[in-house]
Amino acid sequence: MNFSPFPVWNTIDSLLENGILFDAPSICERMDDFLPTLPVSSVIAAIKKINLLKGDTDGKHDIELMNSSLHEIRKFNTEIKNLSEEIMDPNNQNNVEKNAKAIFAASSLISVRLNIFDFDENPRIVTSSTPYSASVFGKFQKSAHVLEVRAKRKSVTIKNFVGNSFKKIDIYPVFEFLPFVIMENAVKYSPEKQDITVNFEENMGCLEIIVSSMGPILTKQEIETVFEKGARGQAAIKLDDSGGGYGLYFAKVICDIHNIGIQVSSETSNGFTLNNIRYTTFAIKLTIK
Repeated sequence: MNFSPFPVWNTIDSLLENGILFDAPSICERMDDFLPTLPVSSVIAAIKKINLLKGDTDGKHDIELMNSSLHEIRKFNTEIKNLSEEIMDPNNQNNVEKNAKAIFAASSLISVRLNIFDFDENPRIVTSSTPYSASVFGKFQKSAHVLEVRAKRKSVTIKNFVGNSFKKIDIYPVFEFLPFVIMENAVKYSPEKQDITVNFEENMGCLEIIVSSMGPILTKQEIETVFEKGARGQAAIKLDDSGGGYGLYFAKVICDIHNIGIQVSSETSNGFTLNNIRYTTFAIKLTIK
């Protein structure tokens, strides 16, 4: 068992592996990245403790990022709690598999939030870690799988990928956030009954990945600043004011670290209006040479 730096998590991991917390130990065995629900105060205390142990933090904290992360963690923490209660209800065992997958997805989302917060606190963590060779196509597939349950709840369909790629590149562990945040944004901002498409095209060793979905329109001026920290389009804020404008900022930082090109586009000639918000085709293109 891989022990967490947080003792309470080690205890819970042990209970999970022995089937004590659930009556379905086989589910626990398939969820080796499972992150149990914890009070937010415990998460913050753990983050502070790790920073002190590392001794690398400069003492500067992005309060807005912390607040945004806490908002997301609280949301997913509540979701895990509710789903766990359903699984442990002996009179409601019809959706155990579905709920287990949803718990796994929510725990993965929490892990991503904590990792990116740690990255913002200490960017040197990235280059001090060991890079490894990985399939970009596989990383996008993993992200789509994790977000599948969340997408279905919104009646949004992540379509089967178009094209394929066997291209592998050297990546740092933080790369995991890149396909995840791109796919997550597509799910988050898509209206109901819309599709998300992912296209892979490789030519002469150059791989292009385009993720397209319907999303709140971005003006030309907003596109120019979309990768700035805290930047959000007015239509996106109108739809959901809980975001902090950090996703694409970190996506760009991660792309720069890996020498990957990233571009965004928001079509102004197509789309529709729903609840006074203009939706158009939003696309993110990655270029990997």
